[in-house]
Amino acid sequence: MAILQKENINVPPFGVAKTAEQARDHAERIGGKDYVIKAQVLAGGRGKGRFDSGLQGGVQVVFTPDEAMEKARMMIGANLITKQTDHRGKLCEE
Repeated sequence: MAILQKENINVPPFGVAKTAEQARDHAERIGGKDYVIKAQVLAGGRGKGRFDSGLQGGVQVVFTPDEAMEKARMMIGANLITKQTDHRGKLCEE
């Protein structure tokens, strides 16, 4: 992101969360009316994937900081299963 910012390319506000509480805190800091929570997993097809926690999709649109925390809680520490992973999926750590 620093490279883009250095070249004066607009970068939307973001944060990387390792806990659900950090996800809520980032949403509060960013402000606004909606947020996108994305699982950081090295696999394609995250949007159509499913977590072993029961959550469908590794990309979620939420509308409040508390909702960001709830979705992050279902992602972080769970395995995301996509068409590019095996049946066990990949662990989402952030």
